[in-house]
Amino acid sequence: MHIHSLVAENYKRLKAVEIQANGENVVLTGRNAQGKSSVLDAIMAALAGKQGSKQTTRPIRDGETHASVEVVLDDIRVVRKWTQAGSTVTVGPRDGKSKFNSPQSVLDSLIGKLAFDPLAFAEADPKAQVAALIDLIGARDTFDQIAKDRKAAYDQRTEVNREAKRVKAQLDSLPTITVQNGDRVNVAALVDQIRDAEAVAHKRESLLSQHRNLQQEIAVLEANLREAQGSLQGVIAEGKKLPAVIDVAPMVQRLAEAEEINKVADLEDKRDLLSDELNSLLGDAHDLTETVERCDDQKQAAIESAALPVEGLSFDDEGVLYHGVPFAQASAAERLRVSVGMAMAANPEVRVICIRDASLLDAESFAAIEEMAADKDFQVWFEKVADGTDVGVVIEDGTVKA
Repeated sequence: MHIHSLVAENYKRLKAVEIQANGENVVLTGRNAQGKSSVLDAIMAALAGKQGSKQTTRPIRDGETHASVEVVLDDIRVVRKWTQAGSTVTVGPRDGKSKFNSPQSVLDSLIGKLAFDPLAFAEADPKAQVAALIDLIGARDTFDQIAKDRKAAYDQRTEVNREAKRVKAQLDSLPTITVQNGDRVNVAALVDQIRDAEAVAHKRESLLSQHRNLQQEIAVLEANLREAQGSLQGVIAEGKKLPAVIDVAPMVQRLAEAEEINKVADLEDKRDLLSDELNSLLGDAHDLTETVERCDDQKQAAIESAALPVEGLSFDDEGVLYHGVPFAQASAAERLRVSVGMAMAANPEVRVICIRDASLLDAESFAAIEEMAADKDFQVWFEKVADGTDVGVVIEDGTVKA
């Protein structure tokens, strides 16, 4: 489907323009700021609606109250009108005797990426080319979601690794001490043992003192010898019930060492906790690394499964590739052929391509595009800065120069 005619009134810089293309290529020429770009904008605004006019905040020519663009294709007619209140679109058969009920739906089913400019793509930087290619194949949501998931996992892994580094530094700073005195000491139990031993010693000393006193009483109180001896035997018998003499020196030494032993035990406990925390963080970092790699694999799978518009075309994070070579390193002819091929693939129904800055094309490149267009049954609208003497439709002050 090609453009057969274009009529525009008061659209942007245009006053009143009528171009009969009859499906053939059109070369728009003229000096700068005369309305050539407005002709291409009018085509896109009429056919592509919001996509084509999203950069145009003031479609109506200064000083006017309304604007309109009519584009006639092989078998349909599209009329879009603007007033201060907004815009309307009418789509119907070419004869104009009727109209379709859902005009924008009809256009949406036909129009591809009319705004895709092959020359602009060929000259763009690698990142912009990748973005344009992703938009062209309709995979923006897929790649944005993959990028979002990867960034989240990457950022989280960075935080986990930072925490793991902190814990490892803390773990490495702990002194290395070997425990040589057994397990942790129960200080309370050891103190009770010492107190019990001291109580026994005190009791024994007390009994010895009683023994001495009784002996003195025996010496002094011969009369009470029998009674004193009985008491003595009782004391002796009670003394025999006591446990053997306990040496508290080892326990005192153990108590003196308890603080250092328990300090070492606490250090080992802290070392174990930090080691467990470090191992957990390293495990989390490993899992997040797998998530990042999985996102990368998903992205690569999406790239490999993408329905790219030109054979041999691919892309990665660095830019677009053609037969595995960076696009910028391809020859000028290859870049032009690929870019035009992408524009053609983007518009399978309305087979129209708009090329701005065609003045940058040399004669050979211009002829190559015309040859491709003829071979693929496409119509090309060129915008070319010239003094008005070249062959083509000359635009001057918003009108077609007679």
